[in-house]
Amino acid sequence: MLSLNHNPWQIMFLLFTALLLFGCTSEQVNSLWCTKQVVNPIINTYLQQAGYGDNVSADLEVVGQTAGTNKPLCSLNGTITYNGTLWRGKAYVDQSLTNVLLVSEDGTESCISSTGACRSTDILSVSAFYPSSKKSSIPTPISPIIIPRVNLTIITPTTPACAETLDYYPYILEVDLPIIANAWARNITINKSYNITAHFMHKGPDARGKQYSIRFYTKAPGGSWQPLGERQMHSSMSDNQVYQLRKEFTPTTPGRYELKVALDEENAICETNESNNVRTASISVVNQPRVDFAVRSIRFLDSDGTAAPSPATTGLRYWVNASVVNSQPDSAPIEPTIYWKGPRSQSWDVLTDRALYGRFPSSGNGRAVDVGWTFMPAEAGRYEFRVVIDERNIFAETNENNNALEASLTTRQSGLPDLHPIVISLLNSTRGSYRELTLRTGNRYYIDVATNNIGTLEAGRHTNWILWMQPGESQWALLNTSNVVITRAGNQGHNIIPFTASRAGLYRFEAWIDFWNNITESNENNNVVRLNITAS
Repeated sequence: MLSLNHNPWQIMFLLFTALLLFGCTSEQVNSLWCTKQVVNPIINTYLQQAGYGDNVSADLEVVGQTAGTNKPLCSLNGTITYNGTLWRGKAYVDQSLTNVLLVSEDGTESCISSTGACRSTDILSVSAFYPSSKKSSIPTPISPIIIPRVNLTIITPTTPACAETLDYYPYILEVDLPIIANAWARNITINKSYNITAHFMHKGPDARGKQYSIRFYTKAPGGSWQPLGERQMHSSMSDNQVYQLRKEFTPTTPGRYELKVALDEENAICETNESNNVRTASISVVNQPRVDFAVRSIRFLDSDGTAAPSPATTGLRYWVNASVVNSQPDSAPIEPTIYWKGPRSQSWDVLTDRALYGRFPSSGNGRAVDVGWTFMPAEAGRYEFRVVIDERNIFAETNENNNALEASLTTRQSGLPDLHPIVISLLNSTRGSYRELTLRTGNRYYIDVATNNIGTLEAGRHTNWILWMQPGESQWALLNTSNVVITRAGNQGHNIIPFTASRAGLYRFEAWIDFWNNITESNENNNVVRLNITAS
């Protein structure tokens, strides 16, 4: 029988489980409790009761189940947001849903229980969490991420009495490029400058007039801590505000670097918690890759992939095609960027930040790759294009002078085309007369589609889509596609497509031109023509 002393989430979970037990295998039943939908709300409730505020939000993804000290554990990774603070790490929840162990990225443990005193070893055994060589280094007492109010027991360190009620501490330490934050943190290389960015959180009343000293440190592979520099910060922040400071850092040898930021090392300012003023992180630094990017050529293509006419025509869609290459052997994941200027533009604008087809090769092999972007000129004149790779010199190259190329396209405007399929005829051969025939099952026929340009502007090369629906079917199917050339207004193009009348009944045909609306027409509603005919 359920007691009123049970946690409401436990009661909800047991009811939820009872509803699902019928028809479930033992494996399915064992996995019901270890889901994101069950565990995240429980963690939210426990943290709210512990005094983390009403806006607690756990976003933890289930990794799997693992063996705990006494019960199976649900293992999760992710983040928890509370009072403007972002916490990252792992969470372990036992099968009774009464105990939660939170382990932050820097190893700080917080044990939360709805039943009384709680230790991390009650949930996860020492041998399961720490290597045997480090058993003696388990921190005691366990530090929480914040000090709770009531209901839940979290072991907290003893802090000295302080008349102040403020707490200022670093909570995130990361490495990014000076220009593009976090863009290439996974490829930190030697002899490049990066920013160590420290995010600070202020808790408590207004701290105006207080000056904090902030020191950055680095430890190279096999070395000792070395000061990187000191910054002074004059705080004027109020409760829950965030502040950032950056310090430039240039690694010179490959390997694992340790980073540290320390706030108020001299304890010149009394805080409610003096134990959270240091934040550490580590990064992996690699040698500079041997790469050489180059933009070999830029071409302008019509919608069918052939060379665009010169001059091109407004209202038509074209492709800007660039041939790019990495001629050196190392991997270099990066994308080219294209800029453009219109006839009346004074500065370059980004056309789009990603190619619509083709990708830069992930490893260098000297093979050129075509990448492309679409472009539809709206007015007549000269358009300029510039394709650039590694614009911000993220990678050191053997040749830094071949990363960009420019080209131009001239357009004219004299009206709009209007493509219109005007005739569908059935032929008994490719040279037969243009007349409709009575279809006989088992015979081969040809469908002739005539497309006219009844507009005032040339339309170039476009594709006819021939769809058909055979007897007894309810869905349109593609019979064929083929190009039709309509170079000038008033011209007509033909496509002759074979098919076999394999069964008796009604055959339906549709012929489309400019199916995807690649060009702007004076009339967009006459791009299809239909024909129905019966075979016996």
